[in-house]
Amino acid sequence: MRRIRILLSNFPLESQLTESQLHYVKNVLRIDNGSELEIFDGAGQAYRATLQFTGKKTAQLMLQSTLAKQSPPSLHIHLGLCISKPQHMDIALQKAAELGVSVITPIISERCESKRLDNKFAHWQEIVVNACQQSGYNYLPTLLAPQLLPKWVHDLPQPSQKWICVPEQPMRLQNMVVNQSAILLTGPEGGFSEAEIEVAMAAGFMRTGLGPRILRTETAPLVAISVLQFLAGDLRPEG
Repeated sequence: MRRIRILLSNFPLESQLTESQLHYVKNVLRIDNGSELEIFDGAGQAYRATLQFTGKKTAQLMLQSTLAKQSPPSLHIHLGLCISKPQHMDIALQKAAELGVSVITPIISERCESKRLDNKFAHWQEIVVNACQQSGYNYLPTLLAPQLLPKWVHDLPQPSQKWICVPEQPMRLQNMVVNQSAILLTGPEGGFSEAEIEVAMAAGFMRTGLGPRILRTETAPLVAISVLQFLAGDLRPEG
């Protein structure tokens, strides 16, 4: 039996579906009147509700029960994700949200795709929401507005654990001690320039490698996130 999940940040105080959500459940999923859905608020809480069509273009959700609140991830990860080609960026955003990062900032670097960003932000937000809906994760990552790399690294809180992922580096994430939060910076298809690496290191970032192979731009952040989560205990078996 499929589990249909929808994000409503103020449910059950606000139970009316938006026009796009109504289109999704009615025309894409073809959900019948009275069907059960799972609603999550993006802050860890989820509910069971039933769908009630109140008109041709309106629908409301009726609360049935409150589910147990999910525990937050063991590690707060802020991912600085250099903007890449659309299909690669979509994959990286989707998988980062599924893995449970807390904050994502798209980064404009010297060698990245940075055209028409205003048109892309809404699409990126939709990718993140859909990833949480499909994965069963109830914490919606915060997607911040794109920033230039120098400004982003300069404005980050001090002190904090910060790593810039650079191929062929001897220091690796798996050899590091991880506390409760971490900041990751991963590069675009063309990689970081030496000047960008120097700017990041001047702001407190440490270079780190991810193994003996050069990873694609959509693969590197997923590997880095997974390694950090394992070290922090989020991916380890309980007990």
